Amino acid sequence: MRGNSQGEFLMKIRRWPIVWILLSVWSLLMMWSGPIPLRAQNAATLAASPGLEERLAALEQALQMMEARLAALESAPAVNANAAAVQDAGITLAALRQTVQTATAPVLPPEARSQQERPAPASSAIVTASQDGFSIQSTDGRFRFTPHYQFQIDGLFAANENGVPVSKTLIPRRVQPILEGTLFKYFNFRFLSDFARGQVSMRDAYMDITLSPATIVRVGKFKTPFGWERMMSGFSMPLMERSIATQLTPNRDLGIELHGEVQDGLVEYAAGVFNGVRDGGGDDFDPDGNKDFATRWIFRPFQLTPAKALHGLALGFGSSIGTSEGTVTTPDMPDFQTSGRRTFFRYRTGPTEDETVLADGRRFRISPQGGFYWKSVGIYAEYILSSQDVRLGAQQQTLSNRAWNATATYVLTGEKATPDGVVPYRPLDPRQGQWGAFELAARYSELRADNAAFPFFTDPEAARGARSWAVGLHWHFNKNVKLMLHYEQTDFMRNALGIRPSLEKLFIERIQLKF
Repeated sequence: MRGNSQGEFLMKIRRWPIVWILLSVWSLLMMWSGPIPLRAQNAATLAASPGLEERLAALEQALQMMEARLAALESAPAVNANAAAVQDAGITLAALRQTVQTATAPVLPPEARSQQERPAPASSAIVTASQDGFSIQSTDGRFRFTPHYQFQIDGLFAANENGVPVSKTLIPRRVQPILEGTLFKYFNFRFLSDFARGQVSMRDAYMDITLSPATIVRVGKFKTPFGWERMMSGFSMPLMERSIATQLTPNRDLGIELHGEVQDGLVEYAAGVFNGVRDGGGDDFDPDGNKDFATRWIFRPFQLTPAKALHGLALGFGSSIGTSEGTVTTPDMPDFQTSGRRTFFRYRTGPTEDETVLADGRRFRISPQGGFYWKSVGIYAEYILSSQDVRLGAQQQTLSNRAWNATATYVLTGEKATPDGVVPYRPLDPRQGQWGAFELAARYSELRADNAAFPFFTDPEAARGARSWAVGLHWHFNKNVKLMLHYEQTDFMRNALGIRPSLEKLFIERIQLKF
């Protein structure tokens, strides 16, 4: 009884490989035959497949091997037949499955197979968002795009010495979108426009070719390298408006410049050729075709010494020289204003050359300057001399105006004072008991016009000069947002008629965002 059961079991095992083989071959033939239209459609592709015949030959060879194995199994003795049959059946089925999968794999054209085997590309961009703004950058750093946005809204109240309001208004002081980026690692660009006061103006539009930190070529419109305060960003200045002394410095101009730094900032330099602009000017057009040459050098003598307290000391010198030839429509001569937009000095103008003071020859400027930043204290000062050859009718003269300013800041909450502004250690978060940073600032400045200009070359009501002092309190919510309070008082020297213009008192509140 037991022997019969064992024989029947062995016969069943012997039949299973045959059954599996027949089913597999039948399935393979069905898949290969397929619908006639499909075979006709793919006939050209199948015929063009170089490995199809080899795969079919391999299938036929595998079937022959299995037939031989089954024949041997039938004639084998009963001892250990169970284990041998099971092992052979497993091997045979595995070989059959592999062969069937290979033979029935879809046949693709060479270009399709190449695309299928190509690995999936890695992510080609890195997107970041932080207090420094948004940035999209390639993984190798060769390409980068960073948009920025910054604006200032001012509440301005100006009064004369009798307390009579001269101006009381809210104004958008600066509304500036900025686009910055890098192309092919060595080419950087910056575009800054301003939409304040209902007008659109282009402030910065330039490209840098960075050969090394010490050798950078800049082309386009940007700030002329000259004055200390002028080179500071309008969003980083310790007081809301630049001093009256800065009006003797050139603003933005079109040109080409070579600049850079060596030894980790031990020396900074900039030198370039520009269209040339009047004091305080920033034109996009060169009316006379002449060019100015401007340079600025900054030295940090203790930068590489162990005296860390003196690392923040910087001494600098700016200069420019060129030629200007004005016309009645474009005299190329400056006028000077207070922070409250009150004009206190201008040259004589009229409908003809005999009544208009014109730039007529060499323009020359120099500015020794310096700054010192240590812990929470920041100080900077500069002296400016601006000389211009002028003409009124047949009368010619070289006029030299002089100015200076000194500014000091102190961060009450202990943060580090820098020329780029204050970054709070504890950004504003009342729920966490964090209140940002608080900063005090004070400044004195003075501007004196050349006495030789009076009374022949100046407007009769033009003051001979002005003196101004200002104080400010700033609340830095975080790196991007701050609230500013500013008080400035300006008194004027007598004009050619012996009259002293009335004192100006100016109070400004500002909310500022920079991102």
